Amino acid sequence: MVEESSLPAFAEKAVGIYVEPKDTSNESYQKWANNWVKGDLEKPLTGLPEFPPNYKKFQRLPIEAKITSVGKRNVENEKTLGNTTYSEAAFYEITISAGKNKDVKEGMSFEIPEIENSLYITQVNSKTAVGIISRPIDVNKNDECFGDNFDKIFCPKIKNGLKVKTQIGLFYW
Repeated sequence: MVEESSLPAFAEKAVGIYVEPKDTSNESYQKWANNWVKGDLEKPLTGLPEFPPNYKKFQRLPIEAKITSVGKRNVENEKTLGNTTYSEAAFYEITISAGKNKDVKEGMSFEIPEIENSLYITQVNSKTAVGIISRPIDVNKNDECFGDNFDKIFCPKIKNGLKVKTQIGLFYW
């Protein structure tokens, strides 16, 4: 059960389009966050929340787009993106095919399933948005990627045409 005052934020969080407000002192801020859910909490959440008929106006959908431009690779000693600070990493500026026209907001994160990276949005235009992908680097300043068993793998190429989407059910902070 989610309090009505928190339904807009909950609906956005459920489909990955929620952006943390700068001021979190509002008394209705994340009132839904402490509610228990049915089922196994170890299993990833799937699907979209179901809203009763009178609350369908709060329902939101994930955003999907494609990479339209990949900027040059830059290595920086320290960079902060949202709530995460990276020390010595490679950063790629990426443009995607969705912007204000699809309700993209600065601070959103998109997943790129094919290359298992995330894109943090830093700028939103009318029909496009620009974001940053970060990748760890090794001692030679080469991109360093890891497989499911934490074994080092060849890093997949970041290229135009890759699909990006907001993450459904991402409720960790």
